[in-house]
Amino acid sequence: MCDDLSHVEDKGVLVAPPTPHSSPRLVTLFTDASMCPTTLLGAYALWAKADGITYRHSGVFRQPLPRPDSTRAEFQAMLNGLTMVATRIKPHWNGMVVAQTDSEGVVNMLNSPPGPGKLLPRNYTELFEQFALLRQRLTCRVSFRWVRGHQGNQNVRSAVNTWCDVEARRVLRQARDAR
Repeated sequence: MCDDLSHVEDKGVLVAPPTPHSSPRLVTLFTDASMCPTTLLGAYALWAKADGITYRHSGVFRQPLPRPDSTRAEFQAMLNGLTMVATRIKPHWNGMVVAQTDSEGVVNMLNSPPGPGKLLPRNYTELFEQFALLRQRLTCRVSFRWVRGHQGNQNVRSAVNTWCDVEARRVLRQARDAR
C-alpha cells in the first residue's frame, strides 16, 4: 500500500492543496528511491511543480522491502509520488502529469501496464493493483519519462533528479542510524 502522505510537512517550500477552482492542468513530478540491501529499508523523495508551486517530500517506506530490489523501491516511490499528486495537488481532469524517474524499468512497466493476456512482472502484483487504483483517482493523462540519473546539475531535470537522489539517500541513512 502507498505510504500515507497526509502529513506532508512544509520544508521551506509551499506545500498546500490548491483550492478546487485552481486545479492545475500540468504537473511535473520527479521521484527517486534508495534502499539498503542488508536491512531492506527503503526511502523515497518526491519533487513536484504545478502552477508555480513546488512540492517536496521525503520519507521512509512504512514497511521494509520484501527483498533487495531497487526497481521495486523505485516503483513504490513513483506510487507515493502519484498519491501525493492525487491527494495534494489534484490536477484538472483534463490535465496531465509528467512523472519522471531515473529507473528505466519502472518507466517501461508503467508505460505498458499489464492488461488482458499480459503477464505481470514477477512479485509486482500488489504494486500494479495499487497503480490501478491510483489511475482511477487520477482522471488526467499521466506520462512516464526516464531521466538520466547521477548527472549532477547539468540541466534543470538533472538538478531535480539529483535533489531527489540525495534526499532519498539522506533519509535512508537517518533511518538506518536510528535503528
